[in-house]
Amino acid sequence: MRKKIYLAILIIFTLCFLVFPFWLPANASSIKCVDGDTFALGKTYYRLAYIDTPEKGQSNYKQASKFTCDWLKNNQFIIEKLGKDKYGRTLVSLWKLQRSYTDATPGVTLNELLIGKCLAEPFYGKTDKYILNLYKTNCK
Repeated sequence: MRKKIYLAILIIFTLCFLVFPFWLPANASSIKCVDGDTFALGKTYYRLAYIDTPEKGQSNYKQASKFTCDWLKNNQFIIEKLGKDKYGRTLVSLWKLQRSYTDATPGVTLNELLIGKCLAEPFYGKTDKYILNLYKTNCK
């Protein structure tokens, strides 16, 4: 009977670890900012999903890169892993960690903040068309 209980507890913890997004308690010095939509932690590179920020030499490149870097270094966040891109980077949405775990408000992702501040454009790649409705902006 005890073995069944231990097995059940082990299965529940394993499922929780696999189902829930990975919470990253990184310190600011471990984050390497690459540009407005790419960053690294250790040897792992992450790419913000569904957005595209300006490349080096384009308008707003410095602003987007600074905004992302400042946000990463000044917030605790949850990484929602969404897959890999063709370069092997992990595609993610970053959710600001709420002060309380009882706060059911999902908040806004860094991805959405960059679009809202006109520092990124929606990028859909091969995603479903419903994503088009998530990012409506008045940027010109």
